[in-house]
Amino acid sequence: MKANEESTSATASSIDRQNTQSYLLLESQLKSGGLTGLQNLGN
Repeated sequence: MKANEESTSATASSIDRQNTQSYLLLESQLKSGGLTGLQNLGN
């Protein structure tokens, strides 16, 4: 049971890291591209 919990939390932190990277990438795209970048993302 304990090993299973550790594995789940490892997966969660891995997903967290991916989300953070995606957010930072998105943020830099928005700063450089402004609203155009946001529209492209929506399409």
